[in-house]
Amino acid sequence: MWDMAGALQPPTGRVFRVQRARGPVWYAKYRLPDGRQVQRKLGPAWAERGRPPAGYFTKRTAEDGYEGCWMRRARNAAGDGPDRRDIRGRCG
Repeated sequence: MWDMAGALQPPTGRVFRVQRARGPVWYAKYRLPDGRQVQRKLGPAWAERGRPPAGYFTKRTAEDGYEGCWMRRARNAAGDGPDRRDIRGRCG
């Protein structure tokens, strides 16, 4: 996940929506540089038209959250940063 210059490369991973009893939910699944596979719940999905209410994720905001998740987790796994949580504490 690191290139020759030391820059962080995007991992293989995806954002996907799962239908649960309380409604649809976005999840992110990715692999850390050390090989561990991680799946994290990002939050409730907003599938209707218009701007989502606070706390809900569209596909685009879920993908942005996924990017923040894997970047922070990859840095922490490599020992390059403090252990902090991302998007509403759902990444750590």
